[in-house]
Amino acid sequence: MRSLQTALLLLVSGLIVTGLVTISIKADLKAVAKQEFDFASNQITQKVKERFNTHAQILYSGAAFFAASENVSRQKWQAFVQNLSLESQFPGIRGLGYAAIIIWSVHRFVTIRKIPYDGIDQKMACASRF
Repeated sequence: MRSLQTALLLLVSGLIVTGLVTISIKADLKAVAKQEFDFASNQITQKVKERFNTHAQILYSGAAFFAASENVSRQKWQAFVQNLSLESQFPGIRGLGYAAIIIWSVHRFVTIRKIPYDGIDQKMACASRF
C-alpha cells in the first residue's frame, strides 16, 4: 500500500511539474513569437513609409518643375521624367505622367484633335464636360 501511494504521489508530482514546465515554455514561445512579429511588422511599416516618402518626393519634384516652368510641353515633361531615371533610381515606379487641362468650349473638338497621341489611347485623351 505504501509503495502504491508513493508511486501515485510521484506520478501526480511529475504531471504537475510537466504541466508547469509546459505552461512556462508555451508562454516563452508566445513572447518570442510576439517579439518576432513586432520586429517584422515594424520593418515592413518602415519600408512602406520610405516608399511613400520616395513617391512624395517625386511628386514634389514634378510640382517644382511646373512651378519653375512657364509652359510645360509633352516634350519638356518627357525630358524631365527621363532625367529622373525612374527605372534605375526608383525601382517599382513604372512611370510618371500628368494630365493637361482641356477647357470645355465650342472649339473642344479642335483642341482635342491638336493633342498628339504619341502612344496614348484616344479614349483616354477625350475631354468630358463637368
